[in-house]
Amino acid sequence: MRYQLICYDLADDRQRDQVAKLLLRYGKRVQESVFEIACVSETQERALHAAITALVDAPANVRCYRLSAEMLRLSSSFDANPPRPKPSAVLL
Repeated sequence: MRYQLICYDLADDRQRDQVAKLLLRYGKRVQESVFEIACVSETQERALHAAITALVDAPANVRCYRLSAEMLRLSSSFDANPPRPKPSAVLL
């Protein structure tokens, strides 16, 4: 699993909404314009970055910070919803 923290500051409402909807398909919103993202592969990560690039006009202020699973596990939060790695499998 490949983890990222993606944040943005976009002036255009339409672009901001489109990027938010895209990122919600890959992860969870932790603040208004900050998302914890989990991609299953490098290919999926590249596809996400290409989709973001296609949605925003240059110059766009979108930042992607890669996190290792260990660094995500060691991260903390001041609320009841700490950052956690996405499970690799879910048993029903």
